[in-house]
Amino acid sequence: MGYLVDYLEQRGYLERRPDPTDRRVALICLTDRGWDQIRAALSIINAIERDWARRIGKRRMEQLREVLTELGATSARP
Repeated sequence: MGYLVDYLEQRGYLERRPDPTDRRVALICLTDRGWDQIRAALSIINAIERDWARRIGKRRMEQLREVLTELGATSARP
């Protein structure tokens, strides 16, 4: 995980800040560039979901979300 934080920090997507309540801890915060990437990703995801809903219908899209949520919950189990 430290490697990923280093990588993203070097590229300007996040920054480490001191924790005001605990000197031993660093807070990991998104930069403006990081937030821009989050917004771009959410926009792409929304466009894909709108396209799928148009193609398979709103009700089937809701069912797909339910099934994927269920799969996600069961995949966390051993």
